[in-house]
Amino acid sequence: MLTVYLTLFSVKKVLLQQLLNWQFRHALAEGELDFLQARYLSIEIADVNLRWITTTEEDQLRIVQDTEADVWFRGNVNDLLLVDARKADPDMLFFQRRLVIEGDT
Repeated sequence: MLTVYLTLFSVKKVLLQQLLNWQFRHALAEGELDFLQARYLSIEIADVNLRWITTTEEDQLRIVQDTEADVWFRGNVNDLLLVDARKADPDMLFFQRRLVIEGDT
């Protein structure tokens, strides 16, 4: 059972890292995500039951396992995509209780 879990995590990790690094390539190149170096961000997409912890290493986003996150973002797919596309203000979603932010913000 543990072997299956680790295999699934490995596959998800590779795919998610590729997707995130492509999606945030401009932000990474411009240093906008440098604040994540040696820090860990947990993102949870509640409506699809997906959760991961990420950090930056060598100007790339990396998915890590078994690490305590410094801050957690939780929301639904649509709300997180709106934030990513800068079409919604995270503060507005937070005060509407559509985005949960916990930890060392």
